[in-house]
Amino acid sequence: MRNIKQISVGLLPFILALCLIFTPKSGLAFEGSVEESPDIFAKGYIEVVGESESGQRRYAAIRAATVVAQRNLLEAIKDIRVEGETTVADGMLQNDTVRSRVAGFLRGARICGRKYNAQERYAEVCLRINLKGNGGVYDSLYSTLEQEKIVTTSGDAPLSPQPSLPADAIEIDNSINDSYDGVIIELAGHSFKPAIVNRILNQRGDILFDPSKVINSILIDRGTGGFTNKLGKAKGLLASWNGIKPLMINAVDTKQGTDAVISDRDAKTLFAADQKNSFLSQAKVVFVIN
Repeated sequence: MRNIKQISVGLLPFILALCLIFTPKSGLAFEGSVEESPDIFAKGYIEVVGESESGQRRYAAIRAATVVAQRNLLEAIKDIRVEGETTVADGMLQNDTVRSRVAGFLRGARICGRKYNAQERYAEVCLRINLKGNGGVYDSLYSTLEQEKIVTTSGDAPLSPQPSLPADAIEIDNSINDSYDGVIIELAGHSFKPAIVNRILNQRGDILFDPSKVINSILIDRGTGGFTNKLGKAKGLLASWNGIKPLMINAVDTKQGTDAVISDRDAKTLFAADQKNSFLSQAKVVFVIN
């Protein structure tokens, strides 16, 4: 069998661990569009290609290539980070429901391109699955992981319906700029990976932001915010969500690789600003990862 060909749908360098990277075979155009993007979270999908053995008739070759693509897609989905060091694969090992849900993802994958080389008699098939939107990861898998207690808060406690709030931020400081309508968390120098669950914590471990704080329809559409490696791109992404005046915060640490830790002072500012404009519930959050 030829080497399996794989297509990247735009993984940023800092999220290579999210899924396998595939490169298309040259020479033939797909029957369909195979699109590339610089940011998988902006595009919201994973795309893979499977290749059949040579010497097969068109139908058999396309069917074989589809099976290979499904296998590649399963490997890509399994590598998605849930939170901390936990991946979807870990959840599948722990729970039959998660395994069944992932199988459903495979059935829901759509063909995004295919080609058949009549001379060498082999085929390549491209499959795509959405991370966002109806039927995507945030719509289906997050709720399953939460229900099965695979998604957690700090320690071993299951994710609560509402995130914890810092006790010293309850009294709102009226001096906080009331025009903030989003937040950019800069993580320069810190190890941080995009995941199904990314949170913002203060230094004591209180949760200021996690998926439970986001309106469900927005969570499905946007996940837990955006990820980029450039400040300008972060501002542009927020602007596309009507976030014109972002609060800029530098993280002081990370926890488990997927939680951004900010100073208690910045936590108080963030909490107070959000009380005025409720931008966290709209997931107007962008993590800048260098």
